[in-house]
Amino acid sequence: MSTPPRVSVVVLSKDEPELHKSLVLLQPQVEALQGEVVVIDASEGRLDWIREAHQWVRWIDYQGPFWRPSTIPHQRNAGVRASRAPVIAFCDAGGEPDANWLATLCAPLFDQTYQLVAGPITSTRPGVYKVVNPGANGEILNSPATANVAFTRTLFDEVNGFDERFLYGSDVDFSWRCAKAHQPCRVVADAMMYMDWGPTSVSRKRSWRYGAAWIRLFRYHPERRLYAVKERPERVVYPLWIVGACLSLPLILSSQWFWAPLAWWALLGLLFIRNLKQPHPARVIEDHLIGAVAEISEVARHALGEIGPIAFVPGNDSFYTRTLAQELATQGVAVSTITRPTASHTINIILAPLSLVLARLRGVRVIHLHWTYWFVPAHLAKVPGGRYFLRQWLLVWLWTLHAVGLRLVWTVHNALPHELTFDDDEAVRDTLLRHADQVVLLQEPTAGIDDSLTQVPPLTITHGPVDLPTPSASRSELRMSRGVASDQTMFTLAGQLRPYKGADIAIAAASQVGSQAKVCVVGAALGDTSELEYLAATHNARGADVTLDNRHVAEAELADILAASDFGLFPFKSITNSGSVLMALSAGLPVVIPDLPGLAEIPSTCAIRYESSLGPSGLADAMVRAIALTDAERVHMARAAREFAHRITWDEVARRYVNAYRAALRRPTTSKSLRPSSTSTGRSTR
Repeated sequence: MSTPPRVSVVVLSKDEPELHKSLVLLQPQVEALQGEVVVIDASEGRLDWIREAHQWVRWIDYQGPFWRPSTIPHQRNAGVRASRAPVIAFCDAGGEPDANWLATLCAPLFDQTYQLVAGPITSTRPGVYKVVNPGANGEILNSPATANVAFTRTLFDEVNGFDERFLYGSDVDFSWRCAKAHQPCRVVADAMMYMDWGPTSVSRKRSWRYGAAWIRLFRYHPERRLYAVKERPERVVYPLWIVGACLSLPLILSSQWFWAPLAWWALLGLLFIRNLKQPHPARVIEDHLIGAVAEISEVARHALGEIGPIAFVPGNDSFYTRTLAQELATQGVAVSTITRPTASHTINIILAPLSLVLARLRGVRVIHLHWTYWFVPAHLAKVPGGRYFLRQWLLVWLWTLHAVGLRLVWTVHNALPHELTFDDDEAVRDTLLRHADQVVLLQEPTAGIDDSLTQVPPLTITHGPVDLPTPSASRSELRMSRGVASDQTMFTLAGQLRPYKGADIAIAAASQVGSQAKVCVVGAALGDTSELEYLAATHNARGADVTLDNRHVAEAELADILAASDFGLFPFKSITNSGSVLMALSAGLPVVIPDLPGLAEIPSTCAIRYESSLGPSGLADAMVRAIALTDAERVHMARAAREFAHRITWDEVARRYVNAYRAALRRPTTSKSLRPSSTSTGRSTR
């Protein structure tokens, strides 16, 4: 058995080619101490050339939560837990350690003088600060940076590692928790590290990230808030100055107090004088101002409340979205809803772009659009020009979505809405195809979806099974309760009674089949059902046996109805995807369906098809063929129905959606033109 290393040097990396230089400088030091280097690489193969050049390094591929722009604390924990030494040292990718850096830094840990130490980091490029982690030997360092730090594995385990709730600042939080455990961070002044902190643009991003981090630090460590006033006054002074500057601006209009804003802004001059000892005072002021804005933003995020990274539009009010949200949650992905900030649908539509801004602030990264009907309140659709206006407002919503850095994933439940929604539904469909960062189809191919309009090839994620509760009684008891005779075959059409479902076709076909067929039409209608009721009464008088149950049926009762049935009946006039068909198949019911392209993937082993152009007579013929099947044939079809419906689990559906979200977030941010569109001449809007 090989001897464990004395020290493990952990290096985090994502896309830093400077990692190569760091490893070259680390190799002789690590070998001299009989240590190891562990690289936690989140580049997804982009730095494999460095891996090949340094095969002496333990290289661990890392893939963190897809929605996080930074996985630093996760990678730190992964690196420490993968290490094999009792002493852990950290070096940033691109860090340039002194020739004796590792031995010098770890000496107080080897002899057990300290358990947490940090060395100075000197900037190799002119920037805001010259040295990070300054101090004399043995001095306590309150907020060390992990680009030059070391600690014992025992201490890491005692404080439970780095807090993965942080994006940035987890190193400071770690040191504060160590201090609570009576192991403060001590300076090792001779353990020198040199670092290029990057150009000004990178420094500004760092200023923002650490500004936000300090608010989170003080949320989790309220006892340290006094420390902010005493040791980090810029974390208090600059936010207060910004708030005061904003509040004072209206006074410019006052004839008496016009000077107040000018005087307030002049305070920046005093702050500049205070920082004259710094190498670049103006850069220091800029750093603090950016950090202060980030602090204010983080305070607002906390006040509004953080929510999950995925937001469904509309919310989780359908079987599909509800089930998907539950499965995503089991995989650690929280789903939020942002579409109903008020009780008024109209006001919610007006506020929809602002809701996106707030959602982004609160932590949402991806908007997952399922249906567009939410954008068109029924009463506004009746106003002349209302549908046109709402289509233009949808463009504003899309523009806002991209402007605030959100990504759009669109699941095409229906290539076009079943009923007219906007004034030009095809234009809306094409706009969504052009501007979605990822398009998801429930089956391939989907009619009306032109891949040339999509930014990336659409993904196909099959609909999961639509399982209902266990029936409340035996099949014979359930059939008896619904008045099904022993010699009757029961056909059930279940789901919302919308015109495209073809309930009128089912009723007309029932009279052609006669009393040997029991036809149950169940579900809530969106509009007036008097015509359907008249049809049912008329055809029942002609010898049909039709039950029209116009109401919302709970899942438990629906399970009983399907358990009593022999076949699902779905005479669609048009369809892209159907959850109600999958529900019947999941319950083990073979289905009678038309030969429409949207139903082509359902195998003939569990479906009886008819020519849709033949209408009721074609459906009646298919029902007669279904009635003529033997018991053995029905059992075979029922088994095939269940197998088809359960060919994919919701767990797998959720995993594929995680990949879709990840792909959408990987897409580079581009300028997306959203020109107002007009209704095309001759375009069918149904």
